Amino acid sequence: MNLEYLNPTKLSPEMLSYALGQTNLFPAIIGIPRKQTIVMLRMRRAFIRNLLEQHATSAYRLPDFNELMSAEIWQYAKQKLRPLVFLNWESIIREAPRFRDIFSHESAKQYREYHEAVEANRSFINHRYLSILSKRKAFATAVSDPYILGEIEIACTGTTRYGLP
Repeated sequence: MNLEYLNPTKLSPEMLSYALGQTNLFPAIIGIPRKQTIVMLRMRRAFIRNLLEQHATSAYRLPDFNELMSAEIWQYAKQKLRPLVFLNWESIIREAPRFRDIFSHESAKQYREYHEAVEANRSFINHRYLSILSKRKAFATAVSDPYILGEIEIACTGTTRYGLP
């Protein structure tokens, strides 16, 4: 874990109160140096991460949660969870019923498109990869839902980091 010292004294009081979670109103940043805005957003993300550990539902209720954390959650899911999910697919599907429902829906949709293409005498390029494509789409959909993400995290790692239990 890398610790980074951020000097909050350079931030205006409005920016500091937003970064520390005292208010949810985004401050006016016109005329403010970009470096200070970046520091403010880093501090806000750190506040949200801390809130996720203490009260995950409160963190998800924040109005700027998706805007600030969606890229970080996707990176975590793509790098840490996806390899574990695809490696242990059958056990993950058994342990996460909501994820299984999404996968079943995506799989049925892909196979329906394939059969429609065959009946219409059109070529369907992805026919070899239907199951892989269904798994990838189901995973991407599941990561966007905090409850399903929580199920997947518990099934893979035993703890939740970004999902709701």
